[in-house]
Amino acid sequence: MAGINLSNNFNLGEDLTDRQLKTGYWFVTHRLALEKWLKIILAVLALAVWAFVVWQVVLIIINYNSTTIGLRRIVFNQGIDYSQYLTSLAPQPLQVSAVRVLAGSTGRADVAAAVRNPNRYWLAVFNYRFSGLSDEGYQRQGFALPGEEKYLFDSDSVNNAADLEITDLHWEKVMDFDRLKEERFMLAINQEQFTRSNSDADPSILSFEITNQSAFSYWQVEIQTFLNSGGNLVSINSVVLEKLKAGETRKVDLYWYNRLPQITGVEIVPTVNFLADQNIIPPEGEVGEYR
Repeated sequence: MAGINLSNNFNLGEDLTDRQLKTGYWFVTHRLALEKWLKIILAVLALAVWAFVVWQVVLIIINYNSTTIGLRRIVFNQGIDYSQYLTSLAPQPLQVSAVRVLAGSTGRADVAAAVRNPNRYWLAVFNYRFSGLSDEGYQRQGFALPGEEKYLFDSDSVNNAADLEITDLHWEKVMDFDRLKEERFMLAINQEQFTRSNSDADPSILSFEITNQSAFSYWQVEIQTFLNSGGNLVSINSVVLEKLKAGETRKVDLYWYNRLPQITGVEIVPTVNFLADQNIIPPEGEVGEYR
């Protein structure tokens, strides 16, 4: 019967070094002391926490009246005036100039008023008309982009006394206007030429080209033109272009049938509400595409 050799089993301690044995011996002999110090540290921490809690309670009791009054003011708005703060968040009113009477393009008078939107992040959309005209004024739709200054005008008037009435004004918040303007408002004016007529039989003509350099097509783009004589504004004319496509260049001619003074300056200002989705033509292939 074969015997069992146990000579290589249960050799406990043969693989331990002297340092490990000494360390284990130290922990065994100092176990009670270690437990004592651990209890002391935990007791000190607990005492510190309770001391902090008691100190906070004392502070609350000392400052109870002022704290309670402050909380009541915050919760119930007692003694706090937020009107100035709320006013600073609201859009500032449109700035409107006095109505001016100018020489019209058809021989009659034009009435015009400058409108400026002083707000950086608000789009103004409104209706307007000039009251006091011979036809009582035709109501039109208008807008003013953030920071934009433009003219509102009406033509074919025989009455030099008119008032601008702006109604149904509402504001739309625009947070990323600078980026949107850089991407969408890329209308370039080129080949500008003004020919002044010296006879009543022929009109004066302003010719130019407009190029939509953006990637957006628009249902309507208005172009306002201003004629100056000796630094003074003498006449305004405008045209609304329909379906100005992205990348398109279009030739425009505007006519003045009345006698004009010597023109020393011409300003051509395109204006388009590129913030209104309903004014942007969808790309071909999408719903609402045009042919």
